[in-house]
Amino acid sequence: SPKFFYYVGSSLMLVTGIAFVTGAVLLRDIKVVPYIMCMIGLTFAGFGVGLFAYDVLTRRKNKDLKINGRFVQATFQEISLNESSETMGKNPYQIIATWHDFKTNEVLTFASDDVWYDPSPYLKNRNIPVYFDESNTQRYYVDLSFLPKSVEKT
Repeated sequence: SPKFFYYVGSSLMLVTGIAFVTGAVLLRDIKVVPYIMCMIGLTFAGFGVGLFAYDVLTRRKNKDLKINGRFVQATFQEISLNESSETMGKNPYQIIATWHDFKTNEVLTFASDDVWYDPSPYLKNRNIPVYFDESNTQRYYVDLSFLPKSVEKT
C-alpha cells in the first residue's frame, strides 16, 4: 500500500540522516568530511521529520474539524484521477463532492484525500460526509471512513 511506502520512506530518510550525523561525529578528526556528512545528514533527517510532521498535523486538523467544524452531507459529483500524485506508476483517485450553502448562495467543492482503488462501486446514490471550517472553507476534511480500507484484486 502507498501509505506503507510513505512511512518506510520517511523512516529511512530519518535513519539515514541520523547515520550521517553520527558518522560526522565519529570522523571529526578529518577536516572537511564531518561538515559535509553533517549537512547531508541534517538534510535527510529534516525531510524525514518533515514527512512525519505533515502526517501528524494533517491528522490533528482532521480530528479538530470533526469536533469543531461544520458537518454537511455533500453531493457526490465525480471520481477523478489525481495526476499530481503517483506511486509505483499509478495515480490515486479523488472523490469530488459539492455542497450548496444557502446562507451565502455559494457552491463549495470538496476533493477527498487520495484513494488507491476505484471507489465507484461504493458511491452509488451516496452523499459524502464533509467537515469544514466556516471561517475558512478551504480548510476541510472529506470523511471516507465509509469506504473499505482496501480492496483485494481478483
